[in-house]
Amino acid sequence: MDRKIERRRWTTPAVAAIVGGGLLIAVIAWTLLAQAGVQSQQVDRQRLRIGTAEIQPFREFIVVNSAVEAERSYFLETAEGGRVEEIFVEEGSDVRAGQAILRMVNTDLQLDILRRDDLYLEQTNNLQNTQLAMAQLRRDFEQRLAELDYQILQKKRVYEQNQTLAEEGLISQLEFEQSHDEYLFFEDERKRLVANEEEDRTFRVAQVDQARRSVERARLNLATAREKLEKLTLIAPADGRLTALDAEIGESKAPGDRLGQLDVLDDLNLRAKIDQHYIARVDPGQEAFIEFAGETSKLLVEKVFPEVAEGQFEAELRFAEATPDGLKRGQTLQTRLALGDSEQALVIPRGGFQQSTGGQWVFLVEGDGRAAQRQAIRLGRQNDAYLEILEGLSPGDKVVISGYTTFGDAERLKIER
Repeated sequence: MDRKIERRRWTTPAVAAIVGGGLLIAVIAWTLLAQAGVQSQQVDRQRLRIGTAEIQPFREFIVVNSAVEAERSYFLETAEGGRVEEIFVEEGSDVRAGQAILRMVNTDLQLDILRRDDLYLEQTNNLQNTQLAMAQLRRDFEQRLAELDYQILQKKRVYEQNQTLAEEGLISQLEFEQSHDEYLFFEDERKRLVANEEEDRTFRVAQVDQARRSVERARLNLATAREKLEKLTLIAPADGRLTALDAEIGESKAPGDRLGQLDVLDDLNLRAKIDQHYIARVDPGQEAFIEFAGETSKLLVEKVFPEVAEGQFEAELRFAEATPDGLKRGQTLQTRLALGDSEQALVIPRGGFQQSTGGQWVFLVEGDGRAAQRQAIRLGRQNDAYLEILEGLSPGDKVVISGYTTFGDAERLKIER
C-alpha cells in the first residue's frame, strides 16, 4: 500500500541561505547607517598631498634665526681727548693693520710736549756740565798730585844727601832734621790730597748719577707725552672692515670715547637665538647647517650662553670649514640645529595638517585610495622635513599631509580621481 510522503518546506540549505542573506542585509544596513552618521566630504585627488609612513634614518632638527657676527672685533676708543682734524677712512671700508683712520689735535698736549722737551734739554745740559766739572777737577787733582810727587822726590834726595853729610859731620844736625821734616811734610800733603780727592770723587759721582736719573725721567716723560700725541692718530689694530665710525671733523672727543668698531672678516661666526624649551638639549659640539649661495655649510656649536631673555637663550656657532664668500656681519640666516644623532624611526613628511589637528590625528588613506578616514596618532620628535610617529600608523600607511582647513568637521574624505 502506498504511503503518502509529506514534503518538507524548510530544508537545511534553504535555512542557511536565508540566514546568510539576512546577515548580509544587516551588515549592509549597519554600514549605511554608520556612514550616514559620519560627516564626509568629496575632495579632488589633485588638491591633496599624500605622504607615506616610512622607517628611515631620522635626525631631529630645529630651525632658528642666526645673525652673522665677527669672531674677533675691535672697539676703537680714544686714548687721549682731542678735536677731530682729519678722517682718512669712511665707515664700511676695508683697512689694513697700521692704517690711519683719523687724526685728532690737542693743543694742551702739544704745549706740554714743548715744556717737557725744554726740561729734557735742561737736564741733559746739567748732566754734561756736571761731567765736565768732574773731569776738570780730576785733571786738577792729577796735576797737583804730579807736582807733589815731584816735590817729594826733590825733598827725598835732599834728605838722603843730608843724612850722608850729617853722618860725616859735614852739616849740622839741625839742617839734617829740617830736610827730613820737609820730606815728611810733602808725604803727608800727598796723603791728604788723595784722601780729599776720594771724598770729592764720591760726591761728584753721586751728582752725576742724580743728573743721569733726572735726564732719564725727563726723557721718559717726554716719550710718554709723544706717545700720547701719536695716539691722537687712530690706527687700525688689524686687517678688517670698519663697520662703525662715530666721528665728525671738528667734533671734540674725550679720553675713552668709543669711535667705532673694526671686524676681522676672515673669521665669521653665527649667534643663534633659541627657544628656552631646548636649553637642556644644546651643548658645545652639536652640528648645525645653513643654506647660502646655493651651498650647504656645516657649523658647530662653540659656546652656549645660558642666560634667558624674552624666552630665548643664545649660542655661538662657528663654521666647521671655510667661511662662505659673501657673508656680511649683521645678516640673519635660518639655521638648522641638530638636537641628536641620526637613528631609525617611523616618520611621515611634514605638512599643513598640523595647523588644524595639532598633530593629534591625520586622514589615513584606505587601501583602494578612494577614501581617507580620521586616524589618531602620537607624534615624537621632528625636524624641518619629517615628523616622528610614535603611535597610530604603520610602515607603508598613506596619509593626507596637506592642510585640512577646507575639510571643516569632516571625519571621512571621498577622494575623486
